[in-house]
Amino acid sequence: IASYGLENYMRILALPFLNKLLQNHINRIYRGKKSCEMDPYRLKNPKLVKRNVRNLTTFCMAIWDDVMCSLQYFPSALRNIFKDMRVQIESLLEKHFPDNPETEKVIYIAPASFFFLRFICASILGPPLFGLARVHGNVTVARDLTIVAKTIQNLANLAPFGIKEPYMEPINTFIEDNIENMKDFIDQLCSTPSQPIDEVKS
Repeated sequence: IASYGLENYMRILALPFLNKLLQNHINRIYRGKKSCEMDPYRLKNPKLVKRNVRNLTTFCMAIWDDVMCSLQYFPSALRNIFKDMRVQIESLLEKHFPDNPETEKVIYIAPASFFFLRFICASILGPPLFGLARVHGNVTVARDLTIVAKTIQNLANLAPFGIKEPYMEPINTFIEDNIENMKDFIDQLCSTPSQPIDEVKS
């Protein structure tokens, strides 16, 4: 119930932020001019995989670059919630799993699951649900959105693609190159802003 409430609170409070962050990226993907499909079984010409990897990398890098700069206008009320979340998570892990080597990873993945899985990636998957498009895209656009969201989510999980989706492994370079950047971003998300926040007006 608490996570559902936070998800809805984020959606209401941060829709203007989301529009500023993602609208242009969604528009470009909706044009459908640069396929991100990497599964050779879905492509009529498997030789297009390398080109599509470049397309996917370009989309993901552009979104990720904007995400990394977005905390300057992310609502301060939500920053405070993420800060409290981090404190509670660290306290619980220290109490119940003091010697678990996975503790550090959980400290990052838990807040990332709210920010990315339930907000950023959810809005990429379903733009009309977040006011980023009037209608759902066609099958090709929907597939591109899915692949982009999946890549950003794997980065948020600090996890390159593995044997379950081997065709996605070419994008692992992007993920691995940005894992430390993701950690830095989550650290900032869960901290008190060092400068005034220029929040987007609704």
